[in-house]
Amino acid sequence: MRPREEGHDDRVETSSYYTHSRARFESGGWGPIKKGSMSYFRTSYATLQELAKTGRYEDVAGFLVLARHASGWAHGQFAPYTLSGAGINSIHEKAGVSEEVARGVIERLKEMGAIRVASVEAKTALRIARWEINQGALDRDLPDALVDGLENGTADSALHRVRKRRQAASAYASELTGVSDKELALDALMVLLGLYRNTKMCSYGGVSPLCIRRVWEVQSQTSKLGGIRWGAEPKTDSTYCSFMRECLGYTYTQKQKTDEPSKEQKARFWNAWKTMVETGLFYEAVSLYDADPASNDQAQLVATLRVNDFHAGAAQKAATDPSLLRTLELDSGSRFAYYTPASNDRGEPEAMWVILPEKRGALVGVWRPRFRASNKDTGAWLDQENEAIAQMATRIESAAPSEA
Repeated sequence: MRPREEGHDDRVETSSYYTHSRARFESGGWGPIKKGSMSYFRTSYATLQELAKTGRYEDVAGFLVLARHASGWAHGQFAPYTLSGAGINSIHEKAGVSEEVARGVIERLKEMGAIRVASVEAKTALRIARWEINQGALDRDLPDALVDGLENGTADSALHRVRKRRQAASAYASELTGVSDKELALDALMVLLGLYRNTKMCSYGGVSPLCIRRVWEVQSQTSKLGGIRWGAEPKTDSTYCSFMRECLGYTYTQKQKTDEPSKEQKARFWNAWKTMVETGLFYEAVSLYDADPASNDQAQLVATLRVNDFHAGAAQKAATDPSLLRTLELDSGSRFAYYTPASNDRGEPEAMWVILPEKRGALVGVWRPRFRASNKDTGAWLDQENEAIAQMATRIESAAPSEA
């Protein structure tokens, strides 16, 4: 895959809100994610993009609710994810809109041909069917938690988090004076869906860094303990014009023949991205690649070095995400690695050092979704990560001289 062209003015400093978000993560503010809890449903990204053209958050959210409650089994002549038993009340509760608005959603979805009332044949095939869903190719596996949240109310759904954070952030308010709160909610939802579309756990360990990533700059590489001591600091979040357009295509006019966004569109994207981070929907996994994916389309993920999230891996022995730094810390304390968080009582900048076997490679801040589908990609990634981290930790520890 050819790297996207990166717009130099797409980058934005994130320290002002990233530090605040990290503090909430490390204090345990978002609730735990249990292994095996991420059942999922399938839907069509193209259909969701088409629905976004109405400019209404509730239409896309309402369709997601119906799709989430569609049966994943074939029923007679009806393919999987075609028959749904959800209705107005489900949209009201799970999309966070009034019953009156939910009724309007149903009517518009019918008018657009996205759903139709279940036929006699459909009800015969599945007694609880209310709607027949008409959507494009089922190319997205989305976790049920995007719509439902987690069991026992331990974590809000993505839909509720997006709906609650509709206001413009102060950093972008001046560019968003003509944008309504509902439009901002739609922006956040479509950026969320765009991120999921580009998430491949085995390939990237999260969202493709050719869409968005946090830049980590290697400050030093020196010989130590039989390996190479890498010292690095984070810089900025960086994205691409083409990814902005993929997420917010409904805001582009026919006159915009290139991917270059306007100032307002950039502000809308970054405002939505801030919602992703500050509501805990995505967190960073500092990862080692064998080359920089921004300049080399053959670059591959080697292993996750550190997970910058309280529940997923930074501070728990029973963390859901494996990482090299946690493995080394459990085995040897801070002998082979150390991370300085953005929020610390010494006033030091966020930084990390780690002993690695060699100088070759690149550090990338990969953004990882908190809610993940329990599909083959996620399962294979977990096996792949555990093996890669175990091998690297053994290599690092065995090369070091024995402690006196």
